[in-house]
Amino acid sequence: MKKIIIIVVAAVVLIGGGIGVFLYMSSQPEKEKELLYHQMEEMYTNIPTGVEGEADKILKLQITVVYTEEKYADEVLLKRNDEIKSMLIRYFRDSSQEIATRRNGLERIQEELREQMIELLGTDEDNIREILTPQFIIQ
Repeated sequence: MKKIIIIVVAAVVLIGGGIGVFLYMSSQPEKEKELLYHQMEEMYTNIPTGVEGEADKILKLQITVVYTEEKYADEVLLKRNDEIKSMLIRYFRDSSQEIATRRNGLERIQEELREQMIELLGTDEDNIREILTPQFIIQ
């Protein structure tokens, strides 16, 4: 009889301890992923003014991709650099100067470029966190 009581008490303690450890581990906040930065070289492209008969302006642009998966530095961002540049040039040639001057224009551009970058690279929003524009000059 004493053996059964000892076994039952031990089982309850082990089960309770297991549940306690599980609850403690699940309540711990997930560690925030480290943000990594890939700065692309500066580039130039034409950007239409949106005015009939007026010459295109020149856009000087440099972007920084903020991402979380370390493998993207060499395996994707460097190897697909030309595709990324082409996407950027197409985006701005198909746009007009008005996109940059509209309300929250640069923020909208950054978000649209982020969406296109995610689609181009076949990744998700958790990986490509942001597109920064340290240089964005229209002349």
